[in-house]
Amino acid sequence: MLDISNILKIILYTFALILSLTIAVSVLYAKLYHGNLRFMLTNVSITHSILLTLATAAEFFTIFELQWKGKDIVYKITDLCIWATIFNMLCLFCERSIASLLDKKYETMCIGMPWLGILLALIDWTCAGIFAMLPVLKLVHPITLAYIIISLDIIALFMFSFMPSLTYKRYMFAATNANEFSLSQRYQMSENYRSAKVLTRIVWCCGVTSILSSTFYILKGKFPEHSGLFNTFYIISLTSPTIIYPILMMCYEIKVRDVVICNKSQRDFVAKTIAGKNLVISNSEEQCEAYFNGYKQAWA
Repeated sequence: MLDISNILKIILYTFALILSLTIAVSVLYAKLYHGNLRFMLTNVSITHSILLTLATAAEFFTIFELQWKGKDIVYKITDLCIWATIFNMLCLFCERSIASLLDKKYETMCIGMPWLGILLALIDWTCAGIFAMLPVLKLVHPITLAYIIISLDIIALFMFSFMPSLTYKRYMFAATNANEFSLSQRYQMSENYRSAKVLTRIVWCCGVTSILSSTFYILKGKFPEHSGLFNTFYIISLTSPTIIYPILMMCYEIKVRDVVICNKSQRDFVAKTIAGKNLVISNSEEQCEAYFNGYKQAWA
């Protein structure tokens, strides 16, 4: 049956799908992060894209009242993607923790092949597949799984909340004890801190909306007389991260925004100096250039 709400959902899902794919391409093209982290962020965008594509297909089933036999498979894969978004956050935390522990060694890890990112993505989808199969095999009730999702979200949010402060303290310790740390180590620590700030915002966005969607799912089952209202809130909270995540990436990553809007202008590097000594490096681009200039001088 043709309904204006279904049409609006399809428009919203299509818009979010375009945003997710655009951000996936932009993150790969801009090369802002370590190869493993780029792969993990691309995995997040791909997960969102698959989820949105399947959600759009489900709306078409509803509008045209299609009775395709594969419809149930579409719904099961949708559940798989929902679980994958949960484990995305935990895998991002694992990747950032390894990066913080290894420092300069991590900078040269996985050159040419982001094997750690691939491994974490496989773990992500494997765990998602296991949890998605539990209600199919009738081993766990869906409401119980919703409580598990809320618990995993809270764990991910709790762990990621400490990531920026820990990476910042480690970076400041290296900055005040420069003789004990190489230029490569200090640069990697600064990158860990910068990445942690951006990822914490993304994880909080995904985590809070996931908790809300799970809560509305539980309420929908507990109060069937208001199931229509709770189902609307459930769909909104479930799909909102697919829109908020690309917006956050464009707001906090200048290079990603430049790629999206096709801005090719580049700012000249102007180091702030007194008597030939650099005092301030105001942004990551200048810091990166200063880092490689230091290498050139060391090998000159």
